[in-house]
Amino acid sequence: MKEMKKFMAVAMAGAVMLGFAGCGTKETTVKETEEAETETETTTEETTEEIAEVNVFEGQTFEVGNIIVMGEYKQESITTREPIEWIVLDVEGNKALLISRYVIECQPFNETEYAADGGEITWENCTLRTFLNNDFASDAFTDVERSVIKTTTVKNPDNKFFGTDGGNDTEDQIFILSVEEVEKYFPYTYFDEEYQFGYNQALMCAPVPAIMFSNSDHKVYSWEMYKDNYDNYFKDYGYTEDCIGQRGAEWWLRTPGRGGHDEGMLTCTACKVVEKGGTGYKSWRAVYDVRCGVRPVMYVEF
Repeated sequence: MKEMKKFMAVAMAGAVMLGFAGCGTKETTVKETEEAETETETTTEETTEEIAEVNVFEGQTFEVGNIIVMGEYKQESITTREPIEWIVLDVEGNKALLISRYVIECQPFNETEYAADGGEITWENCTLRTFLNNDFASDAFTDVERSVIKTTTVKNPDNKFFGTDGGNDTEDQIFILSVEEVEKYFPYTYFDEEYQFGYNQALMCAPVPAIMFSNSDHKVYSWEMYKDNYDNYFKDYGYTEDCIGQRGAEWWLRTPGRGGHDEGMLTCTACKVVEKGGTGYKSWRAVYDVRCGVRPVMYVEF
């Protein structure tokens, strides 16, 4: 009996010791977890501070008309990447509106004639918007560069001439200009009342060579302006002689074109700038046309 009591006492003592050991392990695990979380938070804070301390635009001056360099994208060919040049369109405080200096991509406004639900294509639901805010944004910019691109409310008014619905306003980091914004930032030097078509030499824009290395549909993407065109009418449009021989490309605007179902059109359309620097509410292409190029636009904080 004494031996049995002795055995029970030893067993109970062992159980107590195991209990204390278990409590110690739990306390250690909780402590280690808290330390790990603290370390992670510190690392995140340090990374955020590092991003904040990096000056993406060091040495560059933000004045309307200046060229700013930011990001990299295919330029000379589809296999080479070079810095992207941007033109400053507007400056307000420490925020600036930029547009790519060249047509740097060739994409349809939308990959299909109509929206997935069979309705009209607007900037809100087009595939070009998805491409710019996802594929292009992640490909062209580093995390630090993306941190200075501001999300902005993009207004999508109707086509003033045809009355085509512009759709809902959107929240975007990367977008393209509307007809109204073209008129604001590139005031027409000549306006054709009959065709409702405005011109400005500054709207002429060459495509990067990489576009010419794309598929065969894109190879028809550039035109020449010859001397006789200048003498016949472009001189009267306020153009200077340095436009002669320039290579130009059409590029999309987010304003809807003539419309689809309601206008008896075979497909939806979107407005565009023509290769010789003209545009208007009556200047449009079918949304799935691959010959029209893209000049991304964005607000950045500097």
